Amino acid sequence: MVQAARQAGALTHYSNYMKDALKQFNENPANVASGKAPIRETSSATSPAISF
Repeated sequence: MVQAARQAGALTHYSNYMKDALKQFNENPANVASGKAPIRETSSATSPAISF
């Protein structure tokens, strides 16, 4: 039971970490200006942006 709780906590931590990293990348003016952001599901410009 304790191990499952730790794993759930770790999963939440890494999920939040990835959400924050994606948000920071997508909001970076240099990434937006270069066309790197927002990160999309595929390389197509019409592809949906990745979100959580």
